[in-house]
Amino acid sequence: MTYPDGEVVTFDYNNNMLPVSVDGTSVYAQTIAYDSANRMIQMIRGANKIDTVFTYNNWNVDNGRLQNITSTQVSTGDPLQNLTYDYDSVSNIETIVDSLSGPQTQAFTYDALDRLTNSSVTGGTDGLYTEGYTYEDPNNPNTGNLFSKNGVTYTYSTTHKHAVTSLSNGNTYGYDQNGNMTSRHVFEGTQFKDYTLNYDAENRLVSVTGAATASFVYDGDGKQIKATVNGITAVYVGNHYEVKNSIVTKYYFAGATRIAVRKDGTLNFLLSDHLGSSSVTTDANGAKTASALYKAFGETRYTLGSLNTDYKFTGQREEASLGIYFFNARWYDGSLGRFLSPDTIVPTSTRRWSSGGRRGENHL
Repeated sequence: MTYPDGEVVTFDYNNNMLPVSVDGTSVYAQTIAYDSANRMIQMIRGANKIDTVFTYNNWNVDNGRLQNITSTQVSTGDPLQNLTYDYDSVSNIETIVDSLSGPQTQAFTYDALDRLTNSSVTGGTDGLYTEGYTYEDPNNPNTGNLFSKNGVTYTYSTTHKHAVTSLSNGNTYGYDQNGNMTSRHVFEGTQFKDYTLNYDAENRLVSVTGAATASFVYDGDGKQIKATVNGITAVYVGNHYEVKNSIVTKYYFAGATRIAVRKDGTLNFLLSDHLGSSSVTTDANGAKTASALYKAFGETRYTLGSLNTDYKFTGQREEASLGIYFFNARWYDGSLGRFLSPDTIVPTSTRRWSSGGRRGENHL
């Protein structure tokens, strides 16, 4: 692959066409190994800079799901990541133990339809929280809608049954005929702020006015190629190359995994959790430079330093000035726990999928 600035990145693959190394101006992934089920079991980032190891449960225990992620700076032996996952009988994540943050345990409970009903963090001091979630609005039954989140209750549109129109904390939202969110009156910081959102004929967000201003341009395939937010323009060449305020940022991937970023010439390695959320960044030698922790619905609950990337929760791009994430096809509000536009294809399921929510209200 040749980047717009001329850097050539080469990929080597195994017999199953899985990437085993990524090399360019620097070595981005020296070695990537897989087990017999093609699950990644090790990645050496850089030229022997960071050793990440993935272990899995036996197939007859938790269906062979991910059990542990550890990352270590090779030269010093300093730990960078140590996450251990435990599951219930139907493979919902019950706990995530972060051994380097206390240790700290993030716990989750679910109802009979596998919808998240509680999430909490205990241990350590970073990003502690407890939240409860209820469903089935008594005024709009049998929709599976989130009815309350952390004590804040939701009211939904009578026209678009999954569209939130107000919260008990004073936030209000408006929609067009297609169910796209067109107005947001939301409390941010110390005051309420108002936003107006506009969409094109394909229900893509094209502009925002009000407390912040933004415009977005898409190519013929629907991919976003340009974003101007509060007067700062970014141009995107796929997922790999962007220019913002004349600063070039390049991303490097091993398959679908974003493993490194080079911003204005400075290389950082990116370490993610099971969802692909950016959790730890390091310098080119593998020394930790920043970290972030997230709540169940995507809000950032703790940061240390700068991740040096806008791609955060689940590896999606955050527009911090707007308080929303770009998920390529739609935009997502983590504080609300909803997408700004409905999904046009919703499966029929007893789990009562919500066209405005994420994965049947199981976000893990």
